[in-house]
Amino acid sequence: MTLVLKHYWRSSCSWRVRWALELKELSYRKVHIDLLAGEHLEQDYRQQNPLTFVPVLIVDGKPYFESLAIIEWLDEMYRQPPLLPSDPQQRLIARQLAYLIACAVQPLQNMATQRHYSDDRQAQQGYARHFIERGFQAYEQRLVELGSTTFSVGQRVTIADLCLIPQVYNAKRFNCDLSPFPKIERIYNNCQQTDPCHRSSPEQVKE
Repeated sequence: MTLVLKHYWRSSCSWRVRWALELKELSYRKVHIDLLAGEHLEQDYRQQNPLTFVPVLIVDGKPYFESLAIIEWLDEMYRQPPLLPSDPQQRLIARQLAYLIACAVQPLQNMATQRHYSDDRQAQQGYARHFIERGFQAYEQRLVELGSTTFSVGQRVTIADLCLIPQVYNAKRFNCDLSPFPKIERIYNNCQQTDPCHRSSPEQVKE
């Protein structure tokens, strides 16, 4: 099976998929899509993802988009290491946390949404911080309830962490105050010390 990932180095959705591929130890080719240069708006890319977002995973020549759908497919195709817990309730929790970031935070703070909100850079960042911190309040509360310490759910990286850590990276870029979220910061630091997370991080794949 041939895998090609079309991604942007600083995209949190791209990082999620890169990390999953690294965790599964899969061979894949990276193709950088420069969002700042508008490469995602070109017709060839638009045919692969009509929404013009990154990433797109090309599997044996066929393009697929939506990062969580890609990650769950990878987890079904390549079982080890699992990205979802074996217990059904724990799987529900992992998905709940992943969707919290992927559906209730990331779309509201991305660049397209910021630009639609305002042309002023300071206003854009304030808007992004509002939604990131709002989401992190909910995530942190859930971590406290779960008693999470090393990772978001249990003692191994799950799909929840794949969504959380790139969002923390964005939060730091937008100068969010992370002091109210000590469990999130601890999990971020723990994940950063793992090789797959490090290899897939923006600084390691920057063009």
